[in-house]
Amino acid sequence: ALVEVDVSKLSGKTKRVNITLPERVLNLMDKYASEHGETRSGLITQAAIEYIATRQEFAG
Repeated sequence: ALVEVDVSKLSGKTKRVNITLPERVLNLMDKYASEHGETRSGLITQAAIEYIATRQEFAG
């Protein structure tokens, strides 16, 4: 499924948070982000937005 994300809504105030992830998942995320010129925070942000958009698409 293709998800269109309005990246203009991503700019603005940021907030630092602490989360707990399995080390294996964190390593996979960091590797992917590094290979694609992305930051860990950017990857998590994009993944969360796409996840939510997909869920809303199928719920609506």
